[in-house]
Amino acid sequence: MKKAVIFDLDGTLLPMNEDEFVKAYFGLLCKKAMPFGYDKQQFINTIMKGTVLMRNNNGDATNEEVFWKYFAQTFGEDKLKDKAIFDEFYLNEFAQTKIACGFNPMSKGIVDFCRQNFKYVILASNPVFPKEAMQWRAKFAGVNLENFDYISDYSNSTCCKPNPNFLQDILNKFNLLPEEVIYIGNNEIEDGAMAKALGVEVLMVGDQIIVDEQGKYSFTHIPFADVQNKLEEFLKESEGEENE
Repeated sequence: MKKAVIFDLDGTLLPMNEDEFVKAYFGLLCKKAMPFGYDKQQFINTIMKGTVLMRNNNGDATNEEVFWKYFAQTFGEDKLKDKAIFDEFYLNEFAQTKIACGFNPMSKGIVDFCRQNFKYVILASNPVFPKEAMQWRAKFAGVNLENFDYISDYSNSTCCKPNPNFLQDILNKFNLLPEEVIYIGNNEIEDGAMAKALGVEVLMVGDQIIVDEQGKYSFTHIPFADVQNKLEEFLKESEGEENE
């Protein structure tokens, strides 16, 4: 019986040109940080390396702890006081990165449908941003934040995609079995292979699917417009299992 739908964000609910987003993001972040005495290139390199470290996190600490530990190693412990400045950035200026994002008018409808028909609806974007940034990006997609039982971020996660432990941690939080979950994403490695490793049903959707160039993994691709029909099929199957 299917109880939960887990959504990826970038390229799935939120159309995204990653290069344009990164350019806009670093432009705004540097504008915020430079008045506080940072060298621009060192600052950018540190953010990028800190992101890599979060992506490679083995679960011994939260991604937030991993990032700020490296930040302090680079700039000194005294610079941790500037975390308040960056927290303010994610509350406010980060909203301007919307200009680098697209919009899928069907995203809200499919999330609303899942809220009405499944016990849990979860947003599982790669958790390399603070909570406020993740909420902004969900808002860019036009979806209702209240429809999600959980949104991953760098403070509540201890690893990243494609590490299956990232998804397993979410299943554990909600006492879900793999066969009770549908994972909707657009990346055959970060979404598909991760979910498949746990035995979770995967839907590769939309027109921004990132395929596995090595051909190790292959998934059926469906248009976003067909997602609700596919989910209705799963619901009918679940009803049949209940009646047996």
